[in-house]
Amino acid sequence: MPVKQVGVNPALIVDQKFFLSINVSGVHSFARNNVINFQNQRLFPLDELEDPIYENMGKFAKAYIVGEVSGPSATLNYKKNSFGIHSATRLYANVNRVPSVLVELINDGNTDDVKDGTYRMKNGRFKSMTWGEIGVSYGRILRNREYELITGGITINRLIGIQQSSLNIRNGVVNVNQGVGTIRNLDGRYSYTDSKLNSGSGWGMDLGVTYKGMFDNVNKYLPHSRNGGCRVADYRYRLGISLLDLGYIRYKDGARYADLKRTDTITIDDLYNGNPEVLGQDGNSYTAFLPTAISLQGDFYLTDYVYLNARVNQRLSVRNSFGVERSNLIAVAPRFESRWITASIPLTLSNYTVPQAGFYLRLGYLSIGTDHILPFIARGDIKAVDFYFNLNFFLRNSPECRVVDNRSTPWLCPSWGK
Repeated sequence: MPVKQVGVNPALIVDQKFFLSINVSGVHSFARNNVINFQNQRLFPLDELEDPIYENMGKFAKAYIVGEVSGPSATLNYKKNSFGIHSATRLYANVNRVPSVLVELINDGNTDDVKDGTYRMKNGRFKSMTWGEIGVSYGRILRNREYELITGGITINRLIGIQQSSLNIRNGVVNVNQGVGTIRNLDGRYSYTDSKLNSGSGWGMDLGVTYKGMFDNVNKYLPHSRNGGCRVADYRYRLGISLLDLGYIRYKDGARYADLKRTDTITIDDLYNGNPEVLGQDGNSYTAFLPTAISLQGDFYLTDYVYLNARVNQRLSVRNSFGVERSNLIAVAPRFESRWITASIPLTLSNYTVPQAGFYLRLGYLSIGTDHILPFIARGDIKAVDFYFNLNFFLRNSPECRVVDNRSTPWLCPSWGK
C-alpha cells in the first residue's frame, strides 16, 4: 500500500499504482529478546501464557520492541507529482549489552533463580520512547528518459512527545545476594520524562530516491493523466535508498537528566523510575533522537504476477545518546501480486543474526501479516512476536481517466505489477 510505503522510502509514493490511497487504520507490533522465553506456547489459538523462563543469565541481554498505530492517512499521485499526509503513534524500546539478570530484576523484582554473584556492565543501555507524529510528504518524477525513471521524495513530521527514558551505562557492577540485586560503581547518564501527552515536541524527516528500469519508453510518461495515456508504467526492477527518522524531540514537561558517577549502591527501582532524589538532576529539559536508519530497497519483476523484494535497514543511532535505536534488518520477500490479491512470504534476518519466516496477505482493502509466523501455527519457545494489519481504501484511476478505463475490475491482471 502506498500509504505504508512512505515509511520505507517517501519516493515510493511517486508513480504509484493508485491515483488515491486512503489509510483508515493500521497496527504493527514487534518484540524480540534473548532472555525471556515462553516455552511450549502458541499464539493462535491463544494459549494461557505461563510464567516465562529466564535464560542466558550470565550473558548480555538484547531486546527490541516496536509498536505503531497508524491513523488517517492518504497519498495522491497525479502526473509527475505525488502528495501524502499521515498520522501515527509510535513506540520504540531497546536493550543492549546489559547483564540479563537486570531484565529479571525489572520484570519480577527478584532474582530467586539467579546464582549469587557479580555481573559487570560496559557500554550497556536501556532506551524507550513514545511519540505521536503528523506528517506531510511530497514526491516527484525527477527524470523520465527512454527506459529509465528516477523519483525522489521527502517527508516532514511534526512530533509530539509522550514518554522517554534512557540509561546509558559506561561501566557498572550488579551484585546479586540472596535474591536481591543492587548496582554499584555506576558510571553513565540517564534521562527520564513522566508519561503525558505533549511532554515534548520536535521534528523528523525522511528522504529517499528510486531508480527504475522500465519495460517501455517513458519519455512522455505522466501517470494517471489522459495526456500520458492513463496508464501506470511497469518496471523490470526498482532500486531505492532512503534515510529514515532523522530528527529529535525536545522533552521539557516532567523531564530530567543527569550524569551518573556513583560509588555507593542503588536499587533497580530507582533506575527504572528515574528517581531524581537518588540519581540526581542536572537539568529539566533534554533532546532525544529518533531511531535513525539508512534503508536500501530492491524490487524485481520475475514473471506475470510474481516479484522479488529485498531490503536492508542499518541503524545510524549514536550509542550513548538519549533516544532510541531500531533493530537492523535484512529481508527477502517473494510475492504474488494482482489488483485485488497480494500474498508474500517474507524471509528476514532480525538484527542480522536471527532467521525467521512470515506471511502476508492482502484481500482487497484489508492486509494482515507477520514476519514471524511460527508462534501462530506451532507450539514452541516464544522469544519473538510480530503482527500487523492495515485497512486501506483506494481509487485506481484519476477522474479524467475513469472514462478511458471504464471496464469492470478484474481480480487478476498481469500488467498490474510494477
